[in-house]
Amino acid sequence: MDPYVSGRAPTPYVTATNGATASRVVVLDVTDRSHGNTCGMGMADITTRRLFNKIDFDFTYANILTSTVTPSAMIPLIMESDLLAIQAAIKTCNSVAPDRLRIVRIANTLHIGEIYISESLLAEAEKQPDVKVLSKPAKLSFDSNGNLF
Repeated sequence: MDPYVSGRAPTPYVTATNGATASRVVVLDVTDRSHGNTCGMGMADITTRRLFNKIDFDFTYANILTSTVTPSAMIPLIMESDLLAIQAAIKTCNSVAPDRLRIVRIANTLHIGEIYISESLLAEAEKQPDVKVLSKPAKLSFDSNGNLF
């Protein structure tokens, strides 16, 4: 949850002006390499039960207390699947028409070389000299449990 990528900072001392200005941020999972450390999860609006079940509270809280930045450990709304988390984010963007939603999906804030964007961003992406569109628009593919992976 790098604030310079997500646009969400847990403290006014970090100016996250280089990141996005997202109406909603959804965090679907945490990597095994994090060892359950979910510092930064508090900057999201919505998460999944899968991520919540991986939280090592002792590890996370030790990091939060050391940093003294407690908002990073806040727990967002918890949804049972990726599909429900994404739907909740869309539902709560009240002022945006569904066909105008500007959605970006990234693996994590450390690896943003390849991203997925909604069709409403395609024309803008194609105009960027440093962006290469790798595929045609496609629907997200969820498994039988409503998860992307």
